[in-house]
Amino acid sequence: MPSIHAPESLITATLTSLPQLPPRSLLLFALRETGCSSAPYRIDALYSHDLYAADGQLATAAILEAAQHVYASWRPDAVAVIIIDEPAPHRPVPIPDHRELATLLGERLAETNTSLVGAWTITATEPGSSWVSLLDDQSGVLTSPPPDPAAAPQPGSVVGSGPAPDAVDGTAPRSAPGRDPNVFADDLDQALAPVRSRLRLVLALAHAVNAGVELRIEVLAELAEALEDPVVRDALYAFAVGPNGPIAVKLWTLLMRELPIRRRCLPAMLAALTHYTSGESARTAAATIQTALTERPDDPTLQTLATAITAAVPAELLRTVAHGGRCTAADLGIDIA
Repeated sequence: MPSIHAPESLITATLTSLPQLPPRSLLLFALRETGCSSAPYRIDALYSHDLYAADGQLATAAILEAAQHVYASWRPDAVAVIIIDEPAPHRPVPIPDHRELATLLGERLAETNTSLVGAWTITATEPGSSWVSLLDDQSGVLTSPPPDPAAAPQPGSVVGSGPAPDAVDGTAPRSAPGRDPNVFADDLDQALAPVRSRLRLVLALAHAVNAGVELRIEVLAELAEALEDPVVRDALYAFAVGPNGPIAVKLWTLLMRELPIRRRCLPAMLAALTHYTSGESARTAAATIQTALTERPDDPTLQTLATAITAAVPAELLRTVAHGGRCTAADLGIDIA
């Protein structure tokens, strides 16, 4: 399967298309083959995940789980990754750790016959900043953003419906300047459209249930599917610990009661986060998270949250950890503060 040998345009388009970049994060692109030899991939979806866990270590387990969700949701032909990391004071960026993460991610994707065709680390976003490949010895610098941003696609655009040239350039030589970043910007905006719709659906239903509206079974099914999206989940973590979090508690409680057991974990986690960070009841939060752990005892995110609640970690710390979710929602054009 072709690799992406000229990533400057892809990285530049990503940086210029997202209105608020999530700091210290991993961006995962679900790619679809186009059948065009000069540009073999198009972008089907873009996902963001926090690079580090609450303990300061790389969130390897959670990222690998998110990759599985990406595969289950989109069945991509290939995947590419951009890591945005900021060096700690007086310490270099841990490129070897990033390479190990990329290796593990490639191995996990290989289990589904999906190839990791590109993985890069950047530490700054300005033109001229360097990028480093995590799969080989390539490196380079970021190109300047286009002077005139591309027009945004009209609402209702079908993801991946564009012609073959609207694809990731996987065969350009290393010295090539890359394709017009405006083309990538169109791909990215189209890829974000269905995720934006899912998040808006969840937030709208949270307000509806809080106001006393009863949901039909088919709406519950659609909601359950939306919650499987890892981007939606990241944004909801931030919503749960924010000032509007209590609005959704009735919805999470409903889902904990009505959804199949395997899908009750996320609503339980969101309810626990809101109970704990809003100061309502740490005991209720602990009981709720233990219920979720009973169903998924090996879930690393649940384990981390349970430990934080048991140790009485300050609520402000959990809000800080969820900052990436606020950035994710902002990238979708949704304010969840």
